[in-house]
Amino acid sequence: MSLPLAPLLDARSLVIVGASADPGRTGGMPVASLREAGFPAERLLLVNPKYDAIDGLACHPSIDALPFAPDLAVLAVRAADVLPTLERCHAIGIRAAVVFASGYAESGENDGARLQAELVAFARRSGMLVAGPNCIGFANNHTGVFATFIRHIARRREPGPIAIAAQSGNIAALLRNLGLDSGLRFSCIVSTGNEACVDLTDYLAHFAADPHTEAVVGYVEQIRRGPEFVRVALALRRAGKALFLLKVGSSAKGAEATVSHTAALAGRDVVYRTAFRQLGIASATDPHRLIDLVRLWRTGRRPAGRGACIVSLSGAACALMADHLARDGVAVPNSSPATQARLRAVVPTYGMVANPVDLTGQVTSDRSAFPAVLAAIAAADEFDAAVFYVMGELLDVMAPELLRAAAACEKLFIVIDTAEGATCHDALEAGGIVVFRDIHRASAALAGIVRWRADPAGRWEPGACRSGTAAVCARPEILRAARAGGRRQLTEVEAKALLAGSGLPMVSETLAHDADAAAAAAARLGWPVALKIVSPDIAHKSEIGGVRLGLADVAAVRDAHARLRADVARQRPEARIDGVVVQSQVVGGVPMLLGIVRDPIFGPVMTVGFGGVEAELDPDVAHRLLPVDAATADGMLAELRRSRLLDGFRGSPAADRAALVALMVALSDVMIALGDDIDELELNPVLVLPRGCGVVAVDALVRLSVPTTGGAAAAPREPA
Repeated sequence: MSLPLAPLLDARSLVIVGASADPGRTGGMPVASLREAGFPAERLLLVNPKYDAIDGLACHPSIDALPFAPDLAVLAVRAADVLPTLERCHAIGIRAAVVFASGYAESGENDGARLQAELVAFARRSGMLVAGPNCIGFANNHTGVFATFIRHIARRREPGPIAIAAQSGNIAALLRNLGLDSGLRFSCIVSTGNEACVDLTDYLAHFAADPHTEAVVGYVEQIRRGPEFVRVALALRRAGKALFLLKVGSSAKGAEATVSHTAALAGRDVVYRTAFRQLGIASATDPHRLIDLVRLWRTGRRPAGRGACIVSLSGAACALMADHLARDGVAVPNSSPATQARLRAVVPTYGMVANPVDLTGQVTSDRSAFPAVLAAIAAADEFDAAVFYVMGELLDVMAPELLRAAAACEKLFIVIDTAEGATCHDALEAGGIVVFRDIHRASAALAGIVRWRADPAGRWEPGACRSGTAAVCARPEILRAARAGGRRQLTEVEAKALLAGSGLPMVSETLAHDADAAAAAAARLGWPVALKIVSPDIAHKSEIGGVRLGLADVAAVRDAHARLRADVARQRPEARIDGVVVQSQVVGGVPMLLGIVRDPIFGPVMTVGFGGVEAELDPDVAHRLLPVDAATADGMLAELRRSRLLDGFRGSPAADRAALVALMVALSDVMIALGDDIDELELNPVLVLPRGCGVVAVDALVRLSVPTTGGAAAAPREPA
């Protein structure tokens, strides 16, 4: 669970330990900021034995000499002095602290790691809230508490409804500055630092309940507690509070290589993007574009994806904007006949009206058409956004009409002005019309807000099994045998037996230990058949000649068996061989990949795409956190670039999409039922047969999780 942070972020009184009379020093900047902001002197205490007073305030020689115990201690002391200082703060009843000092785990040194471990142990033992270390602190614009050594943060105290929570002090300050320049106002600005005791999720939980906060803007390098982050992100969503995050950095995979295609396709950054999307979090690729999204959110206009109308007096600008929106995924639908008729009545015959709308240069001399154009666009149901590419002084002339039209409808209006001279930008922004100087950013922002508003994945809720009946592990002895043998990977035969026992459709097959047994099995199964090597040490059999297909008689089976065993022995002489599996070879069907990988932060993640050995060469995949229900599964299939292959393409029969959806839901349930036993699970290929004929998994891979030991140390965490 997340910590209640009111003693920290809503502190009513504080002490600065290591206070300085020099406003340029770390201990002097918060003193100067608080005094400049008019923080009540009777609630601001200072500690430093070097001074009797600073700026007219008494300066106490020690924490023990304070006249009362304030809510918060701001520590401007060396790392080596932090813990003794915290002990004294706790002894007099101070409930929260901010630690500026660096030189902890971020240093990469043993001493730094030791200091941070001691800090965590103190917080657990004492129950004290400790922010940082290695942070710039925070600023609460509503209470006037500036527990930070960044002076300029206190110089524009303009309280507003947006909070900033960033895993970087520099980026927190940058987001605040960019936001202020764009007219945004902030409730609280937080730098989380090393997050030794209080992490980003704790701050988000506080803002979810904070009456002063309606949205949160954040910078993320790493989520430390995935399940709790999911819970808090959903709490923000349910409270109607938007969350905008900038995620940077790609984490390296673990030292042990993954063995499934799924794991390669579902990299760490992909999982973060997937999680953000399902949780209804809007994200961007840099601070400027993140603030752009917030600017559009602030208008209160919520385009649901019906499309955008483009208006300009330049045909070239219309074409340029249409190209950008198309690349960014924003629909530019044709106007309805009724809308076109209204536009044609005022737009010259040589100007476009279908969308984009080209007002032509005539509008510079005859501006009477502009109100009629705006009225037609405002009334058109086929658009829920409009982009106006109008520049310079002409924009000043048209601004009053733009404001009237925006006030008369619920559409999101965006203006692009790449020229100089217009003086109406502030008035347009105040009226809910967002002005951009750059085409790229305007298009990206509109695309981002449309995706965030319209994405059905943003309505996902976590839960248990979704198929209606909870799956069970019908063959637990398979897992026990693998564990007993010290193995983390099941053989193909074991994997399919495990999954077939849970009701998943697997191809018919028989394990054979020699050529005679293989030939007999093939005759029983019926022709054609496939032969595959079975080994606990070989994940991808086709890469070493461990697969033979299209065998139509006994002689072919015997010959293939000899060649297969020889090829595998030559390329992997150390591999343990359990035999050869003889499979019925299913003819036809669309090959798909269906897999689940357990992400260390967010848990199991499903991947679906077009399968076969080339799955990693041309990835065409979709991802979701578990659980996956039928609607989610169908939405994943719709995202695939080649999804039309499932619906019949150039005369091929439509595939059994419903059976594939059912398999996806069942596999999700099986993974949930298996719990923490499984790290990776993959069916590749799954052949999707013609409609009504079902699906069949031809190959399966199951990788077990690393066993945990009871004596394993828990991750560093704040006190309960």
